[in-house]
Amino acid sequence: MTGPPAWWKVLRKCGYPTSVVIVDFETYYDSEFSLTKLSTVEYIEDERYEELGCAIAEIDQPFTPFVCQFWRPGPYSIFDHLRGEYGDNLQRATVVAHNAQFDVTILARKYGINPPHVVDTKGLAAHDNARASLRLKDLATRNGLPPKGDTVDFKGLSFRPRWVRPKKEAPKLVPPMNAEQSNALSEYAVRDGLIEWEIFKIYLPRLSRPEAELRVMQHTLELYWKPTLEIDTEKAASIKVRMVDEVERVVGKTGRSHKQISGNITFARALDKALDHAGDDPTKYMKIGAKGMMFALAKDDPERELLQNHSDEGVRDLIEARIAIKSWPLHISRVDKIVAQSKAAGGKLCVPLNYHGAHTGRWSGGGGINLQNLGSRGHPLIAEIREMLVPPTGSSLVVVDASQVESRGTAWIAGEEGLLDQFRRGEDPYLVLASAMVGKTIRKPRNFDPATVAAYLKKMRNCGKVGILGGGYGMGAVRAREYARDFGLDLSLTESENLIRTYRRSVPAITRFWRDVEREFKMAAKYHQTGQLPRGLKFRWIEETDATVLTLPSGRELKYHKVRCSTADGRDTLWMPHPKHQGKKIHMWGGYLTENIVQAFCRDLLAESMLDLEREGFHTALTVHDELVLVSPDNQAKKCLEKSVQSMSTTPEWAEGLPLSAEGSIMKRYGK
Repeated sequence: MTGPPAWWKVLRKCGYPTSVVIVDFETYYDSEFSLTKLSTVEYIEDERYEELGCAIAEIDQPFTPFVCQFWRPGPYSIFDHLRGEYGDNLQRATVVAHNAQFDVTILARKYGINPPHVVDTKGLAAHDNARASLRLKDLATRNGLPPKGDTVDFKGLSFRPRWVRPKKEAPKLVPPMNAEQSNALSEYAVRDGLIEWEIFKIYLPRLSRPEAELRVMQHTLELYWKPTLEIDTEKAASIKVRMVDEVERVVGKTGRSHKQISGNITFARALDKALDHAGDDPTKYMKIGAKGMMFALAKDDPERELLQNHSDEGVRDLIEARIAIKSWPLHISRVDKIVAQSKAAGGKLCVPLNYHGAHTGRWSGGGGINLQNLGSRGHPLIAEIREMLVPPTGSSLVVVDASQVESRGTAWIAGEEGLLDQFRRGEDPYLVLASAMVGKTIRKPRNFDPATVAAYLKKMRNCGKVGILGGGYGMGAVRAREYARDFGLDLSLTESENLIRTYRRSVPAITRFWRDVEREFKMAAKYHQTGQLPRGLKFRWIEETDATVLTLPSGRELKYHKVRCSTADGRDTLWMPHPKHQGKKIHMWGGYLTENIVQAFCRDLLAESMLDLEREGFHTALTVHDELVLVSPDNQAKKCLEKSVQSMSTTPEWAEGLPLSAEGSIMKRYGK
């Protein structure tokens, strides 16, 4: 007799109910009212929101035949039945949905159901391959499942008459859907339920470290449908006013109108004239575009940087105004979106993070507000956006950051004991590297230092910081110059070359690790051999999915699909096709793989601390890179801070020998 299926075993192993309930809501949408126009919570709380029905499937036994039914709104609620079977919050079932943020937020906000065991098939697919499309339609195609169908067939369909306003047309009354349309919707929804079930069965057994990862997925989803952070709307209004004022100030310096600065042709004429007036050749700052020669003004164009630092003030003012008039409206829009989403949720901010949003497993931001990018560098007004986030009355924010965790992780995974000892002794590795660069002791500036001395010491420490933070991933001199600008440094190429050369000489184990990890990865990808390195790193190839798998020290896996090895001039080059951009390649080498490995297991360190703190009753309301933002009652904030720092400074068994450190503070608004 065949044993229980793989999905059932995973749920059982993780302490999740083995009864599965698939939930897939179908709702009204049109050209002006849809999830492409609004965030999830805004859409659900909008007066135009209407449920057309919900596809439900219950699988109570491993071999229960799959039956999915579409339940339309009516006097009998399928959710009353589900509560009776599985508890008020469906706690005796594992709830499965694709893009669970949407379906379970409906359960929570419309029915008061907060399931504690949710599996998002979108998240499962992301864990397997975050770079590929996660749309249900594309997952069905990739896995040879029945075609999904197209929701556009049901655009504008409703159970009640609706006035709609098509673009460039007069408003018109749309009648309710007829029986034929209703039946087609039912068939579509049931087919979606079947596809979600098949995706669940395929991808759940592929989930590595499921005992931890299912809990991380659950916590990420609950940040959205069980929000705790609030928004200071007065602060938001103040930021907006000052952003608008900043645009006016910058544009005003040019003596030109907004229209002249924002228009491509009018701005090009103005810049051409300014360069000519400065005695400079405009063609030096141009590139070939789709319509011929044009000024190179993209963020990554080196010509733009030259214009920003031009000797002529008029040229600099024009570039500053152009950047301001293009970028500030985006920041203003972001503030508006955060406020609007908070308003829809009754003053709370539903935190839209994507589980396994990056290939390394790190979270990515969503909802059009990207809370993973609340930059602390750049213009102070942009950094001030984070200060809009505040705790509820009577509570505080406890913000804890893992200190230099990637640098520590790089040294640990490579066995670079010299650098590890610096961390263990509490030394400043930035100063150590800076001292090696110049052959004399560099220290932190002191209050009594002359301004020129303090500036020099600060610059040199930042040079060391650039080397330690970026050098571990194989960054070269040119990239180091670019990276240095994030720290306010303008390094010459000679200075940058000296920095990288000094760093590499000081960490021979790290540079050797680049070669070792590339070799083992190539042996798995090209020759399909298994391999391993110290610290629990393992390499293998899976024939079924053509995936090269890298097992992390934590036990979680990184998967690289369809890796190929090309040989030219006697040198092998590893690459894989970009799953979202046809014809493009993702090139891989030792430094790239090192970055993936370190960022991935640093994410696991953070996730484990988050789960440990949750078990002790300390709630994480947001994660940003290597930082946890917890919400705690005021009278427990100090204890929360102590426990959080302790947790993030404690090395797990799988990372023995990795010296961890963390620091944090108690705040009344999110800041640095």
